[in-house]
Amino acid sequence: MFAGAIQDYGRGIILGSPSYGKGTVQSAVDMGRFISPTDKLKIRAAGATKDQDTPVGAPEFGQINVTIAKFYRINGSSTQHKGVHPDIEFPTQFTADKYGESSEPAALPWDQIKSTNYSKIADLTSIKNKLKELHDARMKNSDEYKFLLEDIAEFQKMQNEVTEISLSEAQLKKEREDNKTKNRNRINRLLELHNMPLWKEGEPQPKVEFDFILDESLNIVKDFVNLLAKK
Repeated sequence: MFAGAIQDYGRGIILGSPSYGKGTVQSAVDMGRFISPTDKLKIRAAGATKDQDTPVGAPEFGQINVTIAKFYRINGSSTQHKGVHPDIEFPTQFTADKYGESSEPAALPWDQIKSTNYSKIADLTSIKNKLKELHDARMKNSDEYKFLLEDIAEFQKMQNEVTEISLSEAQLKKEREDNKTKNRNRINRLLELHNMPLWKEGEPQPKVEFDFILDESLNIVKDFVNLLAKK
């Protein structure tokens, strides 16, 4: 809701991936309210409420969650199902169609109501377009961005396919060496990009804590400040 408000009022730029898409308000109803004291005694005597997997403090007779309301942005758009889309999107392995609210079979659909009366602080449309151009230009030549896309593709491949493991010792050794070589080459490329000493054969693996998403976010903020200064 905060990200949506920032967009609607023109207060800033939203970076990241689409939000989960949960735009409903639910109320938890303790089913014990609808069971008479006599029936509760009968149920307890029969041992029907004794379950080792029941969390401590959970309603003894269960509960149901009732949807009672929905969230809407000031422009009238629901956050349900679609979530909030960033102005500049970073790729992620956790796609909405598999992990978001829209992946739930009984999720309520997106809808829109009449907008409320509000005034934008600024119209950032042209700046957003320019920021995306600059971001896309950097990504075309970014090895770190390429590594991110490779990791996402590998993750999705593992999710969508049955993992096969060879029983050949020679094949397993080759795959292990290939992975070690790929890992070393990637780490050395990252070290090179950050002007740090390379990882040489026989040395322990260096501790690498580069955050590409954070670094690129800072680049976008820098572009944003520069563009505002030119207006």
